[in-house]
Amino acid sequence: MVVLGAYDCGEIAGGAKGTASQADADYSVGGEETEILPREYQLKTSGNALPHNVHMQVIYIIRDYPRLMREYEKILHSTPFNDGQPRGGGPGNPTESKALRLAVISDRVEAVGGVAHTLNVHYGRKIKRDDVDGFDAVDAFEDYGYFAYVLYDPAKDRQPAKRTWRRFRESFLSEVAKKLNLI
Repeated sequence: MVVLGAYDCGEIAGGAKGTASQADADYSVGGEETEILPREYQLKTSGNALPHNVHMQVIYIIRDYPRLMREYEKILHSTPFNDGQPRGGGPGNPTESKALRLAVISDRVEAVGGVAHTLNVHYGRKIKRDDVDGFDAVDAFEDYGYFAYVLYDPAKDRQPAKRTWRRFRESFLSEVAKKLNLI
């Protein structure tokens, strides 16, 4: 018997019980079969569906945005380490290596920051509450709770649906992918 992760695939080599593709399609919980959906799936109805690899790259670039901002600022304001010795162990061209790192990071920071700013302005107009300062698209991308809290309408006593949040995420992803020339 072969076990892949939490899936019991039976005798795959002999083909007697099941196959890996069947195990990947669904699994049994208490005798009831349930479909496995990846956490970061794309909406099937979106007309601008990204290839899976691009989709995942952009998700991780957006999630990494706060760290990229810190690293960008650190590179801009840092000075090369000099221990006073004539021959150091550091890179031969510290300015060149900083410039190369800045080029890669700045493209990503500008793409995510530009799209986030556009969405902040767009969704910021929809805020109906006085206790919320503004809309942060990067935080809303990760957390439906934040998205719902900020866009909650107290007059109508309702919040945006999860489907609205998923559409927001898909538009954020596709715009960042366009800015990074991944599609």
